[in-house]
Amino acid sequence: MPFLESMCVLLSHLGSRVQPKMWGLIIALLFSVAACDLQQCFSSSKQGPIFLQRGLRIRPACYGSFDGVVEEEGGSVGTVKDATLAECKRACNREEDCRSFTFCQTWAQCFLKKQNLTGEEPTTRNGDCQSFFKATCGGTANAGFTLRVVSYNLYWWNAFGRPENSWKRESILENIKSNLKPDTIGLQECDSPEVLESLGLQRASPFEAAQGVMSGARLRSVGGGHEDLEATGKWGKRYVTWAEFREGEKAHFWHFNTHWCVHSDEQHTCNEEVRFAGARKMVETIRKVAGDGPVLVTGDFNAQMEERGPQHLLNSGLKLAVNEWVDSIFYSDHWELLAKGAKEASGYYPETLEVLRQAKEQDVVLGMISNHLAFWFYPECGEVLKDLVEPELLLVSSEVACSKPGHRIFELFLERLGRLHPGLTAADCVFVDDKAENVAAAAALGFAVVHYDARKAQPGELAQALKDAGLALT
Repeated sequence: MPFLESMCVLLSHLGSRVQPKMWGLIIALLFSVAACDLQQCFSSSKQGPIFLQRGLRIRPACYGSFDGVVEEEGGSVGTVKDATLAECKRACNREEDCRSFTFCQTWAQCFLKKQNLTGEEPTTRNGDCQSFFKATCGGTANAGFTLRVVSYNLYWWNAFGRPENSWKRESILENIKSNLKPDTIGLQECDSPEVLESLGLQRASPFEAAQGVMSGARLRSVGGGHEDLEATGKWGKRYVTWAEFREGEKAHFWHFNTHWCVHSDEQHTCNEEVRFAGARKMVETIRKVAGDGPVLVTGDFNAQMEERGPQHLLNSGLKLAVNEWVDSIFYSDHWELLAKGAKEASGYYPETLEVLRQAKEQDVVLGMISNHLAFWFYPECGEVLKDLVEPELLLVSSEVACSKPGHRIFELFLERLGRLHPGLTAADCVFVDDKAENVAAAAALGFAVVHYDARKAQPGELAQALKDAGLALT
């Protein structure tokens, strides 16, 4: 369950240049932007909720082999020591220039080569060494098999847990059915996977801590399981769940899914060290379950890629297919990445964004106050806000060392507002926030106030509230 964070926006209406009517407006936007259970700030003007979604299509890299060593091995790409045949194949897959390699079992070494081979080249004997080459997949397991993989945090508490948000639920279900069309999907914050069975998805793994794997009709789950990562945070135990899939002779692989901790409480600490410990346990589980087999890993990792947890996954042989903030898809070297993407179903609060745009078009000055950490806030919100909000009127609590509902952050905002737009005071502003304590603090400083919760709002409610406060946007 994500931490809820309010964010405020100041709109200051300048009116006529001859006899200016001074108005200000602060709008609080409620969205999940703390410590990594993250929905994006805003979206395009399309209707529907914002989610982090990953589209990925993959296919395995296949190898042909010779009984000996080809006479013309070609240029060297590198050497791998103390390696098995499977490790040599993975090493060649990682190197873009590697088209073939020679593996010598006695020496436990392989020599990566640039040479393209067809299987018809003349060979020579050199102990138990053999040449292997990348080939078009034929009739072997995983041959020519393509797959669409998705990772999706549903934010169940918001979209499915509130009757007034039924439109969000319908948007999510339609998005999965019509846009994502997953062959296999890793879900996080999914309290009732049976709801998704109406889309033709089937439960492929156990669901623990509201996360697990579901699959489409083309895949058959032949097993699955879960393991406690021993990395518990505020919201309870964290798990890795998995499904084992087969499709006749074409495919055999494992899909692992997870949702790492994000917050601490009095009983449990969640930080980078705890997530790193969970990552180690997760890699250990993957190796125990899948061995050297083809692996997919999806999840909401609640960690930036620079953290030790995600880095441990990469250092353990997984490759990153796609990452969007804290959501990622990884895959083993058995696969070749064909395409990837991060799709938005668009904004959780489309009316709020539309109000901001309308205000900007009507010569309204926009500003923002956010209780947040700058290094998380700007990557997610900076691009959208740069064309709407004046930089000096964007106050992030970690940068100014004060926060709502304390008076100092409001006073600092008013100081900046007065410098940029002389004559504007708190009396010219309307403060709109979802938290009663923030509204009370603003009122005490002379702001007009509106208590508005974007999660529960009906269409048109925000615009009407602003009109009632004296600011009509057209």
